Amino acid sequence: MSTSTVNIYNPVFIITQNREIVKSCDNEAAKEKLKKWAEHKKISDKIAQKLYALGYEKRAKRMQECADYIEYKYCADCGKFMVKRANLCRDRFCSTCQWRLSLQRYSAMSRILDTLSNAYPEASYSLVTLTVQNCKPQELAKTLDKMGEAWHLVMNQRKLKPLLLGTARSVELTYNARTKELH
Repeated sequence: MSTSTVNIYNPVFIITQNREIVKSCDNEAAKEKLKKWAEHKKISDKIAQKLYALGYEKRAKRMQECADYIEYKYCADCGKFMVKRANLCRDRFCSTCQWRLSLQRYSAMSRILDTLSNAYPEASYSLVTLTVQNCKPQELAKTLDKMGEAWHLVMNQRKLKPLLLGTARSVELTYNARTKELH
């Protein structure tokens, strides 16, 4: 069997089925998958260039080589492609790795909610978004600590605690280049 390469940032794209390599990069679904990877690789490449300029050569090189090899497993039963293996740098600033991590977290949360729905059909769900005032980058650690303390205070309320089956919390940061603040 052979492997196929597609020239979008030159990733090696391999599809396997029943542990055998299948040549199917001509497949439209495979090309669509590569487009998503390429979009994130372009962003990561820009970040890597900035890391090079700052003197972080090893980190930048890992980020540039991130997702050069992607192996998908094709499920004949459901007709879907699933990532089996990829060389990811796992850098917190890498767009490709953060995109993959968000997909994994979404998938895990969906499975948990499906399980809870089956186990507790009468339960309801709420999405609560809490925000804080913007802070300077040097105040981030202090702000995150305050947010964590506030979260624990709310979750440990005597009236609220018995009503909860569970919680999930995530923190999202954005940077405002104009004001040079984090939100």
